[in-house]
Amino acid sequence: MARVVCIHELVFRAEAVGKEAEFEQFVAEEFGPKIGGTMGAEVRLLKGVRGARIGGYTMLLEFPTTEAFTRLWPLGPGPGTEEARTLHQEHAATLAKYSSFVEQHVNTEYVETCGQAAALEETP
Repeated sequence: MARVVCIHELVFRAEAVGKEAEFEQFVAEEFGPKIGGTMGAEVRLLKGVRGARIGGYTMLLEFPTTEAFTRLWPLGPGPGTEEARTLHQEHAATLAKYSSFVEQHVNTEYVETCGQAAALEETP
């Protein structure tokens, strides 16, 4: 089973600049456990220290299988599933708080095709 890794490059709202520590705590204590836990995904928050996005945040969501991901969203274009809509309704307050920090996110979802973890899964 291939993993799905979602990479979301975040753009902070102007009014959230200076509240980075609060955002990091929110992701660690609320967003990750509630949203990631409900989706069955591991959530990581990364902060740029070198390169084009120094100081910028990227959120990494890792689903253990394509099946875990497609329970919520299809591979390719298209709207989320009923389960995804329910997740959004049940966690509306957490998602609203997330949106108070993040103005925009540019995301791409990737299916793992090879690598150490993929090779280990194929070993009998």
